[in-house]
Amino acid sequence: MYPEGLDPDTMYYFNQKDIKNIVFEGFKNDLENKQDKLMSEWVNKNDEEIAKIRGQVTQTN
Repeated sequence: MYPEGLDPDTMYYFNQKDIKNIVFEGFKNDLENKQDKLMSEWVNKNDEEIAKIRGQVTQTN
């Protein structure tokens, strides 16, 4: 039945470094492509700060 929505029991998350090949990405519209581009630019711009935060999270676990 459409729309299905998001079901956390059928969703999987992966670290980008662990993905070797994308077989099927699904439909992406211009808004999603723009959001992906902006997110990548933000991550690249804030890479050092992100690394610091990741280090803090790792140290507390």
